Amino acid sequence: MNLKQKFYLLVHPNNNIEDDKYLIDYIISDKVFKIFTILWILHIVFLYNQRLSFSEKDIFIPLLDFQKIFLPTYPSFLYFYSITIIGITSAIWSIQKSTILPRIILLFCVLWLNAFKWSFGSISHSGHLLILTHFFSLFLVFKSNYNIRSFVCQIKYFQFGILLTYTIAGLWKLLFLIKDSFFPKKQYTTWLDPEAVKTNAIINLLDKDYIANGWMEKMYNIPIIWQIAVLGVFFIQLISIIGVINKKCSYFIALGLISFHLYNQYFTLTYFYPAIFTLLIIFFPYHLFIKNDFIKNFK
Repeated sequence: MNLKQKFYLLVHPNNNIEDDKYLIDYIISDKVFKIFTILWILHIVFLYNQRLSFSEKDIFIPLLDFQKIFLPTYPSFLYFYSITIIGITSAIWSIQKSTILPRIILLFCVLWLNAFKWSFGSISHSGHLLILTHFFSLFLVFKSNYNIRSFVCQIKYFQFGILLTYTIAGLWKLLFLIKDSFFPKKQYTTWLDPEAVKTNAIINLLDKDYIANGWMEKMYNIPIIWQIAVLGVFFIQLISIIGVINKKCSYFIALGLISFHLYNQYFTLTYFYPAIFTLLIIFFPYHLFIKNDFIKNFK
């Protein structure tokens, strides 16, 4: 048995009950994710109208090649709303019909709208998970005549791709933490410094014209806990790919990653709404709230 076969058996043991759970959870999550995407598009519409006053100024600065090609200047009303309507229509289409074409169109619209959001002189990766989920699920279109076991394997590879991004991030952070700990630079500190998390939070808050109040400052003064928390977050990110082994592992990993994003959301004002909702939608145990007859309808 070669390494590929061993990996396949590890992530996909012969378990029909587990396969049923994966299948029904994916089918529901795919539709819920498209609904969430529609809401996200409406949020971008709000940003467009809010930023109309910037259209005649030098604030609109496309930085990436995609932005320079498709968004060289602030988009006109017709251009923007054409993309918006096409995106929403494609999302509804992909909910109603299991075909690849609307998914491809929707992926482009999401890329375009996310590019618009970050065309004001700065780039953020807060929307990367939303885009990757649309990309990795392009060909995950279930048909009643498909082999369930084979399709569930594809679902696990889809989840593997999503979680791999966190594992790479965790590995990168741990490697640099080790390097900086053994080869420290005078002008830099590391996450193991007792003041590191507090300093990072204060800088992020000040950057958004927000001053940490008394209780928050006292919370950051609790000894040891923040160094342990940082190592815990890095470790959860590092082992994220084990979430593809089974459902229980995926719940544990998803909870850890969502908790990490929630901390950033409320304590450093680093907004990761798309990532939080995407993780919740992808790994939510929908099968616990539906009847077995519903599952049989998809077989």
